Amino acid sequence: MNNMLSANPFLVKDFVRLKNKNPMYNNMVYHYFEELHNLVLSSIEIEGLPDEIEEFFLYDVIFWHGQALFIYDDVLNTYAVTSMSEAGGIDAYGHGFIRYSYATPNYLKQYSKWDSVIFRDRPTGLSYARDIMCYAETLANLWMTREINLNAMKTPVVIKAPKEVNLSYQLMAQDIQNYVPIIKTDNDMDLDRIQTLDLNAPVIFDKIEEQIHKIKMEALSFIGFDVSAVEKKERVQTADVQQNQEQNFGNRTMRLACYERSCKQANALFGLDLKPRFRTEAYIDARNFLYMKEENDNSNEDQEEGEIDNE
Repeated sequence: MNNMLSANPFLVKDFVRLKNKNPMYNNMVYHYFEELHNLVLSSIEIEGLPDEIEEFFLYDVIFWHGQALFIYDDVLNTYAVTSMSEAGGIDAYGHGFIRYSYATPNYLKQYSKWDSVIFRDRPTGLSYARDIMCYAETLANLWMTREINLNAMKTPVVIKAPKEVNLSYQLMAQDIQNYVPIIKTDNDMDLDRIQTLDLNAPVIFDKIEEQIHKIKMEALSFIGFDVSAVEKKERVQTADVQQNQEQNFGNRTMRLACYERSCKQANALFGLDLKPRFRTEAYIDARNFLYMKEENDNSNEDQEEGEIDNE
């Protein structure tokens, strides 16, 4: 019985509330989440939207809730996109006969399939937020692990010494930290009384960087980006390209197919001319996400983005 009353795992509020007490980890999760969130929103463009509809708001509602309702309000005499919920009897496709359109402040109006269109970018109508959060948490964990490894490099040795020579070995530690090539001591310095413990921290941050890069590529493919067009030419391998192209083509085609169906319905119902496409310009943002500082340090590098097929 308790399992039946447990929280709905598909509610956004149930999985975006971070429980980790480390503020740096939480900050990095939100950092990566927003990076990927923005890429999801900027990857699709619907051409021909009425001027009164804020384009990215439409994509954001779909991102968080899995679907949005495209309506024409005859009282306000304007097109609009809102959050929605379904009610009433269910048709053969699992949709409710009643569609409630709601927005802030205090907007609530009833529609049906005869005067509204449901927009989705997944056939299941589930939110992208859960998946993007998974990638963000994985990237944040890798980032924190890399920082731990780098900090271990900063303190490779533990020194044990009597209190009477405390000042002396502190000065020695400062010399080491200041890259002094030769450390001098007087004859009264008893080095035999100083014991050291070598922590032998392995140097793995380069491997962690590679793993971060792999997860970023996986996330971009999940969104629908052709990573072979984003990846630097010297890092592209034929087998990886073929596998990636198959994955991103499927994800991109699925998202576009959902938008195309919704646009087709809206065009028939409202007499519009909506056309969805995968936004080629977003590849610049995807490339910056993949390389970040590395890309900024190589400002003179060839910026060829590669061609993609929106068909």
